[in-house]
Amino acid sequence: MRVVLEIERLVLEGLPLTPAEAERIRVAAEVELRRLFAVGEVPARLRSSWATPGLAAPALKLASPGTPDAVGTGIARAVHDALMGAK
Repeated sequence: MRVVLEIERLVLEGLPLTPAEAERIRVAAEVELRRLFAVGEVPARLRSSWATPGLAAPALKLASPGTPDAVGTGIARAVHDALMGAK
């Protein structure tokens, strides 16, 4: 099954990031989301065209300082969890 997920905007508050760190976060999140959707079952409501104007994912608890890769992975897991429980 092919899943297309488009994240138009991701807001990260409280993280002073360089452009390179932001890109590493983006790549890590993308890789983890691909992995999570590949290994788990996609709920029926997400198998057809589905959109939401916003999705509130739970706050991340990061070890200080969190690496960009760890932040991206954490974001992906939070987004995935929110999508799996979305109504």
